[in-house]
Amino acid sequence: MKFVLFFLFLLSCERETQAPKFLPDYLPSEEAIKQVLSSDKNMTKLRNRAMEKQVTLEEWKKLVRQEVTDPEISRYSALERKSASMGEFDTDAIDKKRESIRIRLAWSRMLSEANITWKEHSASPEQNILSKIKLNLTPTVGKSPAKWTIVEWSDYHCTFCKQTHPHTRKMLESYKGQVLYYHKDFPLDSESDEGLLPLAFARCLWENDSSHYVRHTIDIYKNVNHLENLKTEAGLDCDPKKLDRKYFKIVLDDYEEASRLGVGSIPTFWVNGRWIVGSLDEKTWARVLRETSRK
Repeated sequence: MKFVLFFLFLLSCERETQAPKFLPDYLPSEEAIKQVLSSDKNMTKLRNRAMEKQVTLEEWKKLVRQEVTDPEISRYSALERKSASMGEFDTDAIDKKRESIRIRLAWSRMLSEANITWKEHSASPEQNILSKIKLNLTPTVGKSPAKWTIVEWSDYHCTFCKQTHPHTRKMLESYKGQVLYYHKDFPLDSESDEGLLPLAFARCLWENDSSHYVRHTIDIYKNVNHLENLKTEAGLDCDPKKLDRKYFKIVLDDYEEASRLGVGSIPTFWVNGRWIVGSLDEKTWARVLRETSRK
C-alpha cells in the first residue's frame, strides 16, 4: 500500500513539474512567420536555442511539430473559422488548413521559447505585401479593382516554372477581368549575364511591346537558350545580344527585393495574402482561387 501511494505521489509530482504548452490567443499568419524568419537576428536566436537543446534547428522544428495534438489543431481551426467565411466542403482544403495550423502553432512555440515576438499588422495582408514591392515597372495583366491580386516570382530557366506557366495563362484567360497579376523576377543564376538574360529580355519586351506580353512569355520559355531566334514587334530595341544594362539591373533589384521578403524558391505565388510555393496545375489553381476569393 505504501508503495502504491509513493508511486502515485511521483506521478503527481511529474505532472506538476511539466512545463505547460504554449497556447497563444491566436496563431501567427504565414506572412508574419516569413517576416520573422527573414531576420538574421531571429534566426540566430532560434539556432542558439536549438543548440541549448543539443539538436539542430531542423530537428527541433520536427520535434515540436510532432508534439502538436489534434485537439489543439481543432481548437485553432474553430477559432479561425469564426473569422473566415466557410467555403464548400473540401477534404483537401481541410487537411491543408489543419497542417497549416500545426506548422504555425509549432513556430509560435519555438518563437516563444527563443523570446521572439511576431507582429500582425493592422493593415490587410494585401496592403502589407504590395507596399513592400516596386510595381511601377512590373509586367502586369489585368486592372484594379480585382477579385484576386496575384504576384508571381519565377525564372524562364526554371523547370517547375515552365510546367506551371500554361496553367497560369489558362487561369488568367478564364478569369479575365477578375485577376490583377504581377510578374516579379527571381533568377536562379543571379551572378551571370547568361542567367539574367531571359528575364532582362522579357523586361525589355514589356517596356516596348506590353500588348503582346503573354505571347512573349510563351516564346521565351520555348527559346530560353536561343533568344536570338525570336522576332518581336519590339524589333532592334530588344536585341538580346545588345540589351541595355538597365534591364539587368531591374532583374537584380527584383531578386534582392524577393530575398528581403523571404522568397527562397520558385515558382512562388502570393494570392490575396496567401503564399503558395511550387508548381501549380489547373486543378490546384482552381482550388487556390476558391480558397482566396474575396466574397
